[in-house]
Amino acid sequence: MPFGEVEDEASNIAWPPEGDWVMNVLGFQEACDNAEIVRIQDEPPVDIPVATPEGMAVLKLIAWTDRAADMRRKDAKDLLYLFTTYEKIPAISNVLYENQDLMESYDWDIELASAYQLGIEAEDITEDQTYDAIASLFDGEHDSLAVEMLVEEMCEQVDREYERNEALMNAFIDGFLNESSDEE
Repeated sequence: MPFGEVEDEASNIAWPPEGDWVMNVLGFQEACDNAEIVRIQDEPPVDIPVATPEGMAVLKLIAWTDRAADMRRKDAKDLLYLFTTYEKIPAISNVLYENQDLMESYDWDIELASAYQLGIEAEDITEDQTYDAIASLFDGEHDSLAVEMLVEEMCEQVDREYERNEALMNAFIDGFLNESSDEE
């Protein structure tokens, strides 16, 4: 996916030949800069950058705000997957259990604590323009989208899952905006 020097000031690229198909690549540089390098072949060496969970979270949030309504649900589901599985990474699990105050603030709910930690780490990789785009969604300043819509789109059954998914989203937001988890 082309990005970087080929994108405009609004972080868009226009596909040739006419440039009439435009794609938002906001967050791609951060995801690439913080990717894990995976060697898929030794001889000759072939290494590929793979987006980390925090990079994926940034990309999924940007994609969700950028896509048409009929395309957003997948991004919301992918974000929920990140929230509910991030703690399965051994290094993250260790960080969480070493941070007794964080775990206690979430009543030892490791998924909530890991969503908070994912928010912190996602914010850590963002540049100002990307941070502002994501924070505007979280602060209710986005033109036509709201966090409540994102949470709803995470749900298979809204009446059963909304409250839990909202708690996960709020934990992520608190981490991203660097708000104390004691406010929960």
